[in-house]
Amino acid sequence: MLGRLMPVPAAPVLAAQVNVRSMGRREVNLSGLFAPQSAQPSLWDWLQSHENLLEWMFGLSLASLVLTALLLPVFVVRLPPDYFLDSRRDATGPRGVLHWIARASRNLLGFVFVVAGLAMLVLPGQGLLTILIGLLQLDFPGKRAIERRLARRPKILAFLNRIRARRGREPLRID
Repeated sequence: MLGRLMPVPAAPVLAAQVNVRSMGRREVNLSGLFAPQSAQPSLWDWLQSHENLLEWMFGLSLASLVLTALLLPVFVVRLPPDYFLDSRRDATGPRGVLHWIARASRNLLGFVFVVAGLAMLVLPGQGLLTILIGLLQLDFPGKRAIERRLARRPKILAFLNRIRARRGREPLRID
């Protein structure tokens, strides 16, 4: 048994070994205790092996930032000043095939904006405003309440009204 190494009965993460000698003393070898485990790559290794994915994510983030900066004023200026009032109701009319195609396209665009806005909460860009624009495009139950709650935030309302003022439009009214 002289000089033979035996594993220590402990958690599988620990790689300490005990050196048993004939005198009955035990020496613990901790050299393998902090060694990285080869079965699971580190975050840095994963990032290096997925450079292409990171480049695409950066490109999409930058494109969504530019797209938001270009389309945000268009959507904000097109809103009627009483859009966020409680008394405003959308008029319904005849609904043909073109109406349903336009509605589906608008919902798809809104979904893209909401997803981009959620991403912009951690990436560069105007996340809350992009989510607001996406919600304005989507059709779902409870939409008006969420839109009004976001538009009531003083900084968001001031920003939207500043965009409208630059284009010579009346400010948005909120009750």
